[in-house]
Amino acid sequence: MKVKIIFILILFFASCKKQDQPGFTSAKTPYLSHIYLNNNIYKKYFYNDAWQLVAIHNYKDSNNYSIDSIYYNTENKISKYKQFANSRLAYREHVYEYTGNGNILKEKYFEPYRDTLIGTYYFEYFYDPDNRPSFKTQYSSADKANVLSYSYTYDQRGNLIKFVDFVHVNGSNTPSPGLYQYFKYDDYKNATLWFDCNYYAHDMIPVVNNITKATYVMNNDTLSRSYDAVFTYSPEKVPLTEIRTTKDSKVQRLTYNYIYK
Repeated sequence: MKVKIIFILILFFASCKKQDQPGFTSAKTPYLSHIYLNNNIYKKYFYNDAWQLVAIHNYKDSNNYSIDSIYYNTENKISKYKQFANSRLAYREHVYEYTGNGNILKEKYFEPYRDTLIGTYYFEYFYDPDNRPSFKTQYSSADKANVLSYSYTYDQRGNLIKFVDFVHVNGSNTPSPGLYQYFKYDDYKNATLWFDCNYYAHDMIPVVNNITKATYVMNNDTLSRSYDAVFTYSPEKVPLTEIRTTKDSKVQRLTYNYIYK
C-alpha cells in the first residue's frame, strides 16, 4: 500500500497561552478563524470554551466541505481525531493512547464507511532525546503485517525539516524509502499550530515557525513537487497573507483571519 502524502496545516497542542508564544505583542492572543485561498473560503476553525481547537472545515467549494473533529481526554490531550468526508458517510478515525509522561504510545486508525469497517491500522511511536517523535511504525493488523514506517528530523528550533516514509516490502526488516519531504522556515511564530505531513498516519508534529519552502522528492531522486512561500505579518508577528509559488509557477494567495481573546 502506497501512502498518500499531502501537506495541510498542523497542531500538536490545540490551545496555547499567550506567554507560550513569544513574538505576540498584543494584549490579546490571536486564534485562527478562517483561511481564504485566492479569495475563496479554504478552511474554518472552531474552538470550545477553553479555546481548544475542536473542528476544522476543509472546503472543496463554498457549499462542500469535509470536517476534522478533535476530541480531548481529561488531561487535555487529544484522544480522538475524526476526518469526515463531504458525504459524512465515510470517515477516518484516529484513537490515541499516552504514556505516563504524556507521549503518544499507541494509535489506532479506523476507516469505516456506512458503519462498515473497511480497515484498521496500528501505530507505534518512538521519541528522540528531546522528547519529539522521531520514528513511527504502521501495521495493517495486530499481527504487524504489511509494515510502513515514517522518520522525522528537526532543526534546533523544533521545526520538522525532513520527513521520510518507508515501505517494508513483503514484510522485510529492511525498509525502502518512498517519498522524502523537506521544509524550510521563517523566524516568526506559527499561529495555525497544525501541520499534517502524512495523510493516512495523521502526524501531530509540533512546529514553531512558518514554512517558506517545501520540497517533495521521490526515492528515485525525482522532484515530485515544491513551493516557495512569502508572508506578510501582523504586529503580533502572525501571518496575514501567504503567497505560494509552485515549481510550475502556479501562484496561490492565502489570507489568514483571527479571533483575538
